[in-house]
Amino acid sequence: MRWSIKSSSGANNNKSDIGSEMKALTSIRWTKPDYDWPQQAIYQRLQMAALIALLTMCAFFLLLTLKAFDDNRLTSWQWVFVDARAWWVCLLMLPALALAWFGAGLRVPRPYKVTLLFLSAFAAGMLFWNEPEVIVDTSRYFSQAKYLAVYGVAEFSQAWGQEVTAWTDLPLVPFIYGLTFTLLGESRAGIQLVTTLFFAGTVTLTYLLGRAVWDETVGFYGGALLLGMPYLLTQVPLMLVDIPTMFFLTLAVYVTWQAIMRGTLPLLLLAAVTITLALLAKYSTWLMLSVVLHIDGSGAGMEIRCHHRATQFVDALSGVRPGKMGRILRLYFFVPNPPDCQHRRRMFDHYRSPSAGPSIPDHRLDVAADCFV
Repeated sequence: MRWSIKSSSGANNNKSDIGSEMKALTSIRWTKPDYDWPQQAIYQRLQMAALIALLTMCAFFLLLTLKAFDDNRLTSWQWVFVDARAWWVCLLMLPALALAWFGAGLRVPRPYKVTLLFLSAFAAGMLFWNEPEVIVDTSRYFSQAKYLAVYGVAEFSQAWGQEVTAWTDLPLVPFIYGLTFTLLGESRAGIQLVTTLFFAGTVTLTYLLGRAVWDETVGFYGGALLLGMPYLLTQVPLMLVDIPTMFFLTLAVYVTWQAIMRGTLPLLLLAAVTITLALLAKYSTWLMLSVVLHIDGSGAGMEIRCHHRATQFVDALSGVRPGKMGRILRLYFFVPNPPDCQHRRRMFDHYRSPSAGPSIPDHRLDVAADCFV
Protein backbone atom coordinates (compact mmCIF):
# COMPACT_ATOMS: atom_id res chain seq x y z
CA MET A 1 0.00 0.00 0.00
CA ARG A 2 1.27 3.46 -0.88
CA TRP A 3 -0.14 6.78 0.22
CA SER A 4 -0.39 9.60 -2.24
CA ILE A 5 1.57 12.74 -1.35
CA LYS A 6 0.60 16.33 -2.04
CA SER A 7 2.67 19.41 -1.28
CA SER A 8 0.89 22.48 0.00
CA SER A 9 3.62 24.85 -1.12
CA GLY A 10 5.86 25.06 -4.14
CA ALA A 11 9.12 24.22 -2.38
CA ASN A 12 12.33 24.40 -4.29
CA ASN A 13 13.28 20.92 -5.60
CA ASN A 14 16.97 21.68 -5.70
CA LYS A 15 18.53 18.96 -3.51
CA SER A 16 21.59 21.04 -2.89
CA ASP A 17 19.49 23.61 -1.03
CA ILE A 18 19.10 22.03 2.42
CA GLY A 19 16.74 24.71 3.67
CA SER A 20 14.30 24.17 0.81
CA GLU A 21 14.51 20.41 1.30
CA MET A 22 13.57 20.69 4.98
CA LYS A 23 10.72 23.03 4.12
CA ALA A 24 9.41 20.55 1.57
CA LEU A 25 9.47 17.76 4.16
CA THR A 26 7.40 19.78 6.61
CA SER A 27 4.82 20.67 3.94
CA ILE A 28 3.77 17.08 3.16
CA ARG A 29 0.08 16.22 3.48
CA TRP A 30 -1.22 12.67 3.37
CA THR A 31 -4.37 11.61 1.55
CA LYS A 32 -6.56 8.63 2.39
CA PRO A 33 -6.12 5.47 0.27
CA ASP A 34 -8.81 4.41 -2.18
CA TYR A 35 -9.95 1.25 -0.34
CA ASP A 36 -11.22 0.45 3.12
CA TRP A 37 -8.14 -0.73 4.99
CA PRO A 38 -9.88 -2.29 8.08
CA GLN A 39 -12.13 -4.48 5.92
CA GLN A 40 -9.23 -5.80 3.84
CA ALA A 41 -7.12 -6.38 6.97
CA ILE A 42 -9.88 -8.51 8.51
CA TYR A 43 -10.23 -10.49 5.27
CA GLN A 44 -6.50 -11.18 5.13
CA ARG A 45 -6.46 -12.21 8.78
CA LEU A 46 -9.29 -14.69 8.22
CA GLN A 47 -7.41 -16.19 5.29
CA MET A 48 -4.25 -16.57 7.36
CA ALA A 49 -6.15 -18.12 10.28
CA ALA A 50 -7.81 -20.66 7.97
CA LEU A 51 -4.43 -21.56 6.47
CA ILE A 52 -2.83 -22.04 9.90
CA ALA A 53 -5.74 -24.19 11.10
CA LEU A 54 -5.56 -26.34 7.96
CA LEU A 55 -1.80 -26.82 8.27
CA THR A 56 -2.19 -27.74 11.94
CA MET A 57 -4.71 -30.45 11.15
CA CYS A 58 -2.61 -31.70 8.24
CA ALA A 59 0.48 -31.94 10.45
CA PHE A 60 -1.42 -34.13 12.90
CA PHE A 61 -2.73 -36.48 10.21
CA LEU A 62 0.70 -36.64 8.60
CA LEU A 63 2.28 -37.77 11.88
CA LEU A 64 -0.53 -40.26 12.38
CA THR A 65 -0.11 -41.71 8.89
CA LEU A 66 3.69 -42.01 9.05
CA LYS A 67 3.91 -43.29 12.63
CA ALA A 68 5.01 -46.72 11.42
CA PHE A 69 8.30 -45.24 10.23
CA ASP A 70 9.26 -44.18 13.78
CA ASP A 71 11.50 -46.99 15.08
CA ASN A 72 12.64 -45.12 18.22
CA ARG A 73 12.79 -47.53 21.16
CA LEU A 74 12.81 -44.80 23.80
CA THR A 75 9.97 -42.45 22.85
CA SER A 76 8.21 -43.76 19.79
CA TRP A 77 5.35 -41.99 18.05
CA GLN A 78 3.71 -45.39 17.53
CA TRP A 79 2.88 -45.51 21.26
CA VAL A 80 0.90 -42.28 21.24
CA PHE A 81 -2.35 -43.85 19.99
CA VAL A 82 -2.10 -47.21 21.71
CA ASP A 83 -4.73 -46.26 24.29
CA ALA A 84 -6.26 -43.25 22.49
CA ARG A 85 -8.37 -42.71 19.40
CA ALA A 86 -7.42 -40.33 16.63
CA TRP A 87 -10.93 -38.97 16.11
CA TRP A 88 -11.08 -37.92 19.79
CA VAL A 89 -7.83 -35.97 19.41
CA CYS A 90 -9.27 -34.25 16.32
CA LEU A 91 -12.32 -33.16 18.30
CA LEU A 92 -10.06 -31.69 20.95
CA MET A 93 -8.06 -29.80 18.34
CA LEU A 94 -11.10 -27.88 17.07
CA PRO A 95 -11.79 -25.94 20.30
CA ALA A 96 -8.03 -25.54 20.76
CA LEU A 97 -7.78 -23.84 17.36
CA ALA A 98 -10.77 -21.65 18.19
CA LEU A 99 -9.14 -20.66 21.47
CA ALA A 100 -5.91 -19.88 19.63
CA TRP A 101 -7.85 -17.67 17.19
CA PHE A 102 -9.43 -15.78 20.07
CA GLY A 103 -6.10 -15.38 21.84
CA ALA A 104 -4.41 -14.08 18.70
CA GLY A 105 -6.78 -11.11 18.68
CA LEU A 106 -5.90 -10.01 22.19
CA ARG A 107 -3.54 -7.09 22.63
CA VAL A 108 -1.19 -7.42 25.57
CA PRO A 109 0.02 -4.08 27.02
CA ARG A 110 3.77 -3.68 26.86
CA PRO A 111 4.40 -3.66 30.65
CA TYR A 112 2.72 -7.08 30.96
CA LYS A 113 4.39 -8.88 28.06
CA VAL A 114 7.47 -9.94 30.02
CA THR A 115 5.32 -11.18 32.91
CA LEU A 116 2.95 -13.03 30.59
CA LEU A 117 5.73 -14.81 28.71
CA PHE A 118 7.64 -15.73 31.89
CA LEU A 119 4.60 -17.10 33.74
CA SER A 120 3.31 -18.92 30.65
CA ALA A 121 6.69 -20.57 30.08
CA PHE A 122 6.97 -21.57 33.74
CA ALA A 123 3.44 -23.00 33.79
CA ALA A 124 4.05 -24.92 30.55
CA GLY A 125 7.24 -26.41 31.98
CA MET A 126 5.47 -27.44 35.18
CA LEU A 127 3.00 -29.53 33.18
CA PHE A 128 5.83 -31.94 32.35
CA TRP A 129 7.25 -32.37 35.85
CA ASN A 130 5.83 -35.91 36.04
CA GLU A 131 7.94 -36.96 33.05
CA PRO A 132 10.45 -39.68 34.04
CA GLU A 133 14.20 -39.31 33.59
CA VAL A 134 14.81 -41.38 30.47
CA ILE A 135 18.21 -40.05 29.37
CA VAL A 136 21.21 -41.94 30.76
CA ASP A 137 23.33 -38.76 30.78
CA THR A 138 21.36 -37.68 33.84
CA SER A 139 23.29 -40.16 35.99
CA ARG A 140 26.55 -38.42 35.12
CA TYR A 141 25.26 -34.96 35.96
CA PHE A 142 23.71 -36.29 39.17
CA SER A 143 27.00 -37.81 40.37
CA GLN A 144 28.88 -34.58 39.59
CA ALA A 145 26.31 -32.47 41.46
CA LYS A 146 26.31 -34.95 44.35
CA TYR A 147 30.08 -34.61 44.69
CA LEU A 148 29.77 -30.83 45.11
CA ALA A 149 26.93 -31.20 47.63
CA VAL A 150 28.98 -33.63 49.73
CA TYR A 151 32.53 -32.22 49.54
CA GLY A 152 31.92 -28.51 48.81
CA VAL A 153 32.80 -26.04 46.08
CA ALA A 154 36.58 -25.98 46.65
CA GLU A 155 36.96 -29.76 46.49
CA PHE A 156 34.66 -29.89 43.46
CA SER A 157 36.82 -27.35 41.60
CA GLN A 158 40.02 -29.28 42.34
CA ALA A 159 38.55 -32.70 41.53
CA TRP A 160 36.91 -31.71 38.25
CA GLY A 161 38.36 -33.85 35.48
CA GLN A 162 40.06 -36.19 38.00
CA GLU A 163 37.93 -37.77 40.74
CA VAL A 164 34.93 -36.11 39.13
CA THR A 165 34.82 -37.63 35.66
CA ALA A 166 34.20 -34.86 33.15
CA TRP A 167 34.11 -36.79 29.84
CA THR A 168 32.80 -34.09 27.43
CA ASP A 169 31.09 -32.05 30.14
CA LEU A 170 31.86 -28.57 31.35
CA PRO A 171 31.50 -27.61 35.03
CA LEU A 172 28.97 -24.77 35.08
CA VAL A 173 25.67 -26.68 34.94
CA PRO A 174 26.77 -29.50 37.33
CA PHE A 175 27.99 -26.72 39.63
CA ILE A 176 24.50 -25.15 39.60
CA TYR A 177 22.87 -28.53 40.21
CA GLY A 178 25.26 -29.15 43.10
CA LEU A 179 24.35 -25.82 44.68
CA THR A 180 20.69 -26.75 44.24
CA PHE A 181 21.27 -29.98 46.15
CA THR A 182 23.04 -28.02 48.87
CA LEU A 183 20.33 -25.36 49.25
CA LEU A 184 17.12 -27.25 48.46
CA GLY A 185 18.08 -30.80 49.29
CA GLU A 186 18.64 -33.82 47.11
CA SER A 187 15.29 -33.90 45.36
CA ARG A 188 14.16 -33.88 41.78
CA ALA A 189 11.66 -31.11 42.49
CA GLY A 190 14.49 -28.68 43.21
CA ILE A 191 16.24 -29.53 39.94
CA GLN A 192 13.00 -29.17 38.00
CA LEU A 193 12.36 -25.80 39.62
CA VAL A 194 15.79 -24.58 38.49
CA THR A 195 15.49 -25.91 34.91
CA THR A 196 11.97 -24.48 34.55
CA LEU A 197 13.22 -21.08 35.69
CA PHE A 198 15.99 -21.32 33.10
CA PHE A 199 13.44 -22.09 30.39
CA ALA A 200 11.15 -19.23 31.42
CA GLY A 201 14.16 -16.93 31.47
CA THR A 202 15.13 -18.00 27.95
CA VAL A 203 11.67 -17.20 26.62
CA THR A 204 11.81 -13.79 28.29
CA LEU A 205 15.30 -13.07 26.94
CA THR A 206 14.15 -14.04 23.44
CA TYR A 207 11.45 -11.39 23.68
CA LEU A 208 13.89 -8.78 24.96
CA LEU A 209 16.45 -9.60 22.27
CA GLY A 210 13.86 -9.45 19.48
CA ARG A 211 12.57 -6.13 20.81
CA ALA A 212 16.08 -4.69 20.96
CA VAL A 213 17.16 -5.85 17.49
CA TRP A 214 13.87 -5.39 15.63
CA ASP A 215 10.72 -4.21 17.42
CA GLU A 216 8.12 -5.09 20.04
CA THR A 217 6.05 -7.33 17.78
CA VAL A 218 8.97 -9.44 16.56
CA GLY A 219 10.22 -9.91 20.11
CA PHE A 220 6.84 -11.01 21.47
CA TYR A 221 6.20 -13.42 18.59
CA GLY A 222 9.70 -14.82 18.96
CA GLY A 223 9.18 -15.58 22.64
CA ALA A 224 5.75 -17.09 21.93
CA LEU A 225 7.14 -19.33 19.17
CA LEU A 226 9.92 -20.57 21.45
CA LEU A 227 7.27 -21.31 24.07
CA GLY A 228 5.27 -23.28 21.51
CA MET A 229 7.94 -25.87 20.59
CA PRO A 230 6.61 -29.23 21.91
CA TYR A 231 9.92 -31.12 21.94
CA LEU A 232 11.62 -28.30 23.83
CA LEU A 233 8.98 -28.50 26.55
CA THR A 234 9.74 -32.19 27.08
CA GLN A 235 13.37 -31.32 27.90
CA VAL A 236 12.51 -28.80 30.61
CA PRO A 237 12.05 -31.19 33.59
CA LEU A 238 15.09 -33.37 32.76
CA MET A 239 18.37 -33.06 34.65
CA LEU A 240 20.42 -32.25 31.56
CA VAL A 241 22.56 -29.32 30.45
CA ASP A 242 20.60 -28.26 27.35
CA ILE A 243 18.01 -25.95 28.92
CA PRO A 244 20.55 -24.09 31.14
CA THR A 245 22.93 -23.84 28.17
CA MET A 246 20.17 -22.32 26.04
CA PHE A 247 19.59 -19.73 28.75
CA PHE A 248 23.24 -18.72 29.12
CA LEU A 249 23.72 -18.54 25.34
CA THR A 250 20.69 -16.28 24.89
CA LEU A 251 21.76 -14.17 27.86
CA ALA A 252 25.26 -13.71 26.42
CA VAL A 253 23.94 -12.62 23.03
CA TYR A 254 21.43 -10.19 24.55
CA VAL A 255 23.86 -8.59 27.01
CA THR A 256 26.56 -8.33 24.33
CA TRP A 257 24.12 -6.59 21.99
CA GLN A 258 23.18 -4.11 24.71
CA ALA A 259 26.84 -3.56 25.59
CA ILE A 260 27.79 -2.78 22.00
CA MET A 261 24.73 -0.60 21.40
CA ARG A 262 25.14 1.43 24.61
CA GLY A 263 28.86 1.12 25.18
CA THR A 264 28.81 1.61 28.96
CA LEU A 265 31.57 0.05 31.04
CA PRO A 266 29.26 -1.98 33.38
CA LEU A 267 27.51 -3.55 30.39
CA LEU A 268 30.84 -4.33 28.72
CA LEU A 269 32.04 -6.11 31.85
CA LEU A 270 28.72 -7.90 32.23
CA ALA A 271 28.90 -9.06 28.61
CA ALA A 272 32.33 -10.56 29.22
CA VAL A 273 30.96 -12.40 32.28
CA THR A 274 27.93 -13.80 30.43
CA ILE A 275 30.06 -14.96 27.50
CA THR A 276 32.35 -16.76 29.96
CA LEU A 277 29.37 -18.46 31.59
CA ALA A 278 28.06 -19.61 28.21
CA LEU A 279 31.50 -20.98 27.29
CA LEU A 280 31.52 -22.99 30.54
CA ALA A 281 28.05 -24.46 29.97
CA LYS A 282 28.62 -26.72 26.95
CA TYR A 283 31.18 -27.17 24.21
CA SER A 284 28.63 -26.50 21.45
CA THR A 285 28.29 -22.90 22.63
CA TRP A 286 31.88 -22.24 21.56
CA LEU A 287 30.71 -22.28 17.96
CA MET A 288 27.31 -20.74 18.63
CA LEU A 289 28.86 -17.74 20.36
CA SER A 290 30.54 -16.74 17.10
CA VAL A 291 27.33 -14.76 16.53
CA VAL A 292 28.58 -12.10 18.95
CA LEU A 293 31.41 -11.32 16.54
CA HIS A 294 28.86 -10.55 13.86
CA ILE A 295 27.16 -7.99 16.10
CA ASP A 296 30.11 -5.72 15.33
CA GLY A 297 29.52 -6.24 11.61
CA SER A 298 25.72 -6.18 11.48
CA GLY A 299 24.33 -4.49 14.58
CA ALA A 300 27.06 -1.88 14.92
CA GLY A 301 27.13 -1.49 11.16
CA MET A 302 23.46 -0.53 11.24
CA GLU A 303 23.83 1.54 14.39
CA ILE A 304 26.92 3.50 13.37
CA ARG A 305 27.05 5.49 16.57
CA CYS A 306 28.28 2.41 18.47
CA HIS A 307 31.05 1.38 16.10
CA HIS A 308 33.95 2.77 18.12
CA ARG A 309 32.72 1.30 21.41
CA ALA A 310 32.13 -2.08 19.72
CA THR A 311 35.73 -2.12 18.55
CA GLN A 312 36.94 -1.38 22.09
CA PHE A 313 34.76 -4.21 23.41
CA VAL A 314 36.17 -6.74 20.94
CA ASP A 315 39.70 -5.63 21.82
CA ALA A 316 38.99 -6.10 25.53
CA LEU A 317 37.65 -9.64 24.98
CA SER A 318 40.48 -10.72 22.70
CA GLY A 319 43.26 -9.40 24.94
CA VAL A 320 45.32 -8.09 22.01
CA ARG A 321 46.85 -4.66 21.57
CA PRO A 322 44.08 -1.98 21.49
CA GLY A 323 42.75 -1.39 18.01
CA LYS A 324 44.36 -4.40 16.36
CA MET A 325 41.52 -6.91 16.79
CA GLY A 326 38.92 -4.32 15.84
CA ARG A 327 40.74 -3.56 12.58
CA ILE A 328 40.99 -7.26 11.81
CA LEU A 329 37.26 -7.78 12.36
CA ARG A 330 36.37 -4.70 10.33
CA LEU A 331 38.45 -6.06 7.48
CA TYR A 332 36.88 -9.52 7.78
CA PHE A 333 33.25 -8.52 8.24
CA PHE A 334 33.42 -5.37 6.08
CA VAL A 335 32.18 -3.06 8.82
CA PRO A 336 31.28 0.33 7.32
CA ASN A 337 32.61 3.46 8.95
CA PRO A 338 31.86 6.49 6.75
CA PRO A 339 32.88 9.77 8.37
CA ASP A 340 29.54 11.50 7.95
CA CYS A 341 27.31 8.52 8.72
CA GLN A 342 26.67 9.41 12.35
CA HIS A 343 25.23 12.81 11.42
CA ARG A 344 23.08 11.34 8.66
CA ARG A 345 21.87 8.57 10.94
CA ARG A 346 20.70 11.09 13.55
CA MET A 347 18.77 12.99 10.88
CA PHE A 348 17.26 9.74 9.64
CA ASP A 349 16.13 8.72 13.15
CA HIS A 350 14.70 12.20 13.76
CA TYR A 351 12.43 12.17 10.71
CA ARG A 352 11.25 8.61 11.47
CA SER A 353 10.14 9.52 15.01
CA PRO A 354 6.40 10.15 15.57
CA SER A 355 7.11 13.58 17.04
CA ALA A 356 8.63 14.72 13.74
CA GLY A 357 5.31 14.43 11.91
CA PRO A 358 4.69 12.25 8.84
CA SER A 359 7.37 9.77 7.83
CA ILE A 360 9.73 10.46 4.97
CA PRO A 361 8.46 9.12 1.63
CA ASP A 362 10.16 6.11 0.10
CA HIS A 363 12.13 8.06 -2.49
CA ARG A 364 13.62 10.27 0.23
CA LEU A 365 14.80 7.28 2.27
CA ASP A 366 17.39 6.59 -0.42
CA VAL A 367 19.42 9.46 1.00
CA ALA A 368 19.86 7.57 4.28
CA ALA A 369 20.25 4.14 2.69
CA ASP A 370 23.95 4.78 2.02
CA CYS A 371 24.58 4.27 5.74
CA PHE A 372 23.73 0.60 5.45
CA VAL A 373 25.78 -0.43 2.40
